[in-house]
Amino acid sequence: MNGFHHDIYGTITDSTSFTNLLNYSPYHNIKANINYPAMLIVTGENDDRVPSFNSYKFAAALQNRTAQKNPVLLNVIEQSGHNTAAKLSERLDERAAKLGFIMYQLGMD
Repeated sequence: MNGFHHDIYGTITDSTSFTNLLNYSPYHNIKANINYPAMLIVTGENDDRVPSFNSYKFAAALQNRTAQKNPVLLNVIEQSGHNTAAKLSERLDERAAKLGFIMYQLGMD
């Protein structure tokens, strides 16, 4: 795993470590009654550090609450790893999507 020890962030086999992991998990700390700000969640399809399904679950959990009125969008970058897309055209598309989202949220569309 990229030279990292498998439990660098903790392990579920130790109760203290498990509690620490749970406390900073964005997914497990979503509050049902909060309308979170607009979000654009970006994930790489081939991320070897953070599986893209974590972003899918996080976005779905945020979207599937009655309190959430602001948009929560998920942008999956195909053929991309942890940092960014490989091709220049894909990197430009990614940046355009992010800037477009920000500009729209600021009313600059």
